Amino acid sequence: MTNQIPHDLAESGRLKNLLVQLSTENSTDILEDLVVLGDRPEVLSLLMYKLAEEKTKTNKLLEDLNAKYDDLLERIEKVDVHHSPYDYDKNILPSQDQAIFDLIKQNGHVSAEEVKDALNYKGLNAASQRLNKLYKENVLDKKRVGQKVVYLLK
Repeated sequence: MTNQIPHDLAESGRLKNLLVQLSTENSTDILEDLVVLGDRPEVLSLLMYKLAEEKTKTNKLLEDLNAKYDDLLERIEKVDVHHSPYDYDKNILPSQDQAIFDLIKQNGHVSAEEVKDALNYKGLNAASQRLNKLYKENVLDKKRVGQKVVYLLK
């Protein structure tokens, strides 16, 4: 017989209690009973049902998370990446950066040589470093024009 009725009344009560706990709550306190009564068809079928329920819940959670993730990606893509993180207000920017922005507004672009002359730097290295810093901070665009590199506002 596959569905044997337990001879021990205590085992029968234990089985009933286990089935009730499995069907109504998510408790880890019943592990000992699962070990003892886990080979019973009633317990196995209820465990399989609970597993399927949990899988459904997990899939729903993942689906919701994916939807939120997709929504965030859409929002990020819509953000204006061409907007400079700097405000062009002289009170906020360092004076050298503001002078560079003013030069670009005047001429449309600027080179290290022009920045060197405008800011009275001794060499091109300081001007190039300043321009590259603004480029790396995603404030300026950089374009090569022949042998010259010019910088433009984003």
